[in-house]
Amino acid sequence: MPKIKTNRVKYPEGWELIEPTLRELDAKMRQAEMDEHDGKRKCEALWPIFKLSHQRSRYVYDLYYRRDEISKELYEFCLDQGYADRSLIAKWKKVSLLYLNFCSVCSPCILIRVLFVCCMYNPYIDLDFTLVFVTDKDLLLNYLLCELQSGYERLCCLRCIQPRDHNYGTTCVCRVPKHLREEKVVECVHCGCQGCASGD
Repeated sequence: MPKIKTNRVKYPEGWELIEPTLRELDAKMRQAEMDEHDGKRKCEALWPIFKLSHQRSRYVYDLYYRRDEISKELYEFCLDQGYADRSLIAKWKKVSLLYLNFCSVCSPCILIRVLFVCCMYNPYIDLDFTLVFVTDKDLLLNYLLCELQSGYERLCCLRCIQPRDHNYGTTCVCRVPKHLREEKVVECVHCGCQGCASGD
């Protein structure tokens, strides 16, 4: 929950651009907390709150990592003040490490390896982008296509990937890709998600 607005808080530059949207989401969050939940299951009462929390975190994440419209200072301010979930965003921006087998002798392979490592540790990396390197090796063009995805870029909430919260030490049913499900329509017990697997 965001902290109470006071005069002592110093707001970074650009705050006035995102404040209306965040205030609107806060108002919706308060409304969701006050709504009656008669006739609903106990877990269903929290689903709107999870959804709004996810929406607010995704909004801040997209502004910083996808659209590059806010500064790092404003992004950190939003995380510190509770406008976005730091742990959930950490999962969204996480990039899986790919093992690529190159020879260690020829210069094109060394160049590819150096460029690849530089891109892997770039803090502004986009999870959905495709990295293409074209090299001249033995007078042939070798195309290296690497999909850099973590599998968590659409994660709905952190409880869905906690094995201790599920039967048989697995993850939530919403993490199963749609083409592998036995039931076509599913709802997560924790947050009401209907599917957040990569590629859905």
